[in-house]
Amino acid sequence: MAQKDVGNKIPIYKLKDTDEVMKYYDEWGSRCYVFSSQLGKNWLNTKGNNPTINIELNTDVLYDMGGKYIFSANKISNEKDNNVELLKVFEEKSSSWEIYLYEIISNR
Repeated sequence: MAQKDVGNKIPIYKLKDTDEVMKYYDEWGSRCYVFSSQLGKNWLNTKGNNPTINIELNTDVLYDMGGKYIFSANKISNEKDNNVELLKVFEEKSSSWEIYLYEIISNR
């Protein structure tokens, strides 16, 4: 858990309600979820319901942790402020989502 916490530079909710939830959190590997206050609890941003977001990310810390890419259901409007570059948008007629693939550009 220490690697994911990173001194709270990437804020995360501590899910200490049950051992089962903490075990899942501790062992979920390389996934990292980012939530936006602009979206509230609207986490299922399907096609036609995926507004562009302006978000603040600490990508230097994410990059230092080994993160190289961000997959997002929402387009990020302030890419340069976050040191990310849009590489590709994945769209399929049969899919409910559009997925935006961003590469984290190290600022160091």
